[in-house]
Formats: sequence, C-alpha cells, structure tokens
Amino acid sequence: MKTIKSMLLIPMLLVSSYSNADEVVQSVPDNSVGQVIGGWSSVLIGGVLGGPVGAIAGGLVGAWAGGGVQKLSGTSGNSYVVKQENDEEVLIRSPNYTFQVGDKVKIVGLRAIPIETNE
Repeated sequence: MKTIKSMLLIPMLLVSSYSNADEVVQSVPDNSVGQVIGGWSSVLIGGVLGGPVGAIAGGLVGAWAGGGVQKLSGTSGNSYVVKQENDEEVLIRSPNYTFQVGDKVKIVGLRAIPIETNE
C-alpha cells in the first residue's frame, strides 16, 4: 500500500513544482561588481585625500563611476526580474545561468536555477 501511495505522490509533486514555478519577466544588466570595486578603491583614495568626509564622497562617486565603467566596457553580468508565484517581482543575480524571458526558474537562496522540463 505504501508503494502505491508513493507512486502516486511523486508525479504529483513533480507536476506541482513546475506549475508553481517562478518565471523570468525581464533581463537586466548587473554592474554590481564594478560598483563594489570602484567604491572600495575610491573610499581609500578619498580617505587619504579628504579624511572621513572624503572617504564617504569618494566611495559614492567611485561606486557610481565603477558601475558606469563596467557597463561601457560590456562586462555586465546577468540579472533578471523574476515573477514569483505570489505575483511579487524580485531582482535576482545569476552569474552561472543565462535565461530568456518566459523561462521557468526556481529561486534557491539568492540565485535562480533553471527547472528542467521534458516538453
């Protein structure tokens, strides 16, 4: 009897995970690496030149410039707007996977992973 129940339960779980999957709605360039590198290096330079106020100003300007440099150099990463099953949209970075709009994904932690389908 337990075997029959588990044979019926497994397909139901597989189908329900696909039908409740999150969906990629939009692709957005990710420049956070450039912002971090630009911000940290400018904090140090600004701190040396202008003290605490210079560090804050330098960090802000460096983060802004670092993101712009990464965008202009064409080395932006992958970020996606994902619509969750509760209709909430979240921005998810995905350095390891590339998705197209409409792809079904599963959010694990702070990353999206593809859901394998046999269509």
